Amino acid sequence: MATRDGRLRGRALQRARRDLFARSPWCVSCEADGRQIRATIRVHILPLQVGGTEDLENTQGLCLDCFDAKKDDEQQRGIQPHGLRNAFRKTAAPRDASGHFSVRRATRLKTPDQPAETVD
Repeated sequence: MATRDGRLRGRALQRARRDLFARSPWCVSCEADGRQIRATIRVHILPLQVGGTEDLENTQGLCLDCFDAKKDDEQQRGIQPHGLRNAFRKTAAPRDASGHFSVRRATRLKTPDQPAETVD
C-alpha cells in the first residue's frame, strides 16, 4: 500500500525489500568498487521528492555507509532525503570495524522471575 506521498508502507514495503535483497543481496556501490558488503537498506535511485517512483527499476540496495554517502550527496544538491530513524540505524549494520557482519547475540528469557540467558 502506498501513502499519499507515494511511499510504500507495511507489508507491501516488506515484500519489496525481501524481493530486492533476494534478487541483489550486495550493496551496488560497494560491488561496483569490487567489494562484497551485504545491502541492508532499500533506497530509491531517483528520490521520490524529485519525481522518482516506487518501481522496481528505481530501487537499489545499499549498505549503511553508502546510504550515508548518497544522503550527504543529495543534501548538498538541495534534496532533503527521507532518512533512517535513529532506532533503525542502531540495528541496521551489525558489522565490525572491517565492514564484515558480526555475530549477533540473542537473549532468551527463561521465565519472568529468572535472569536472561545468552544464546550464541
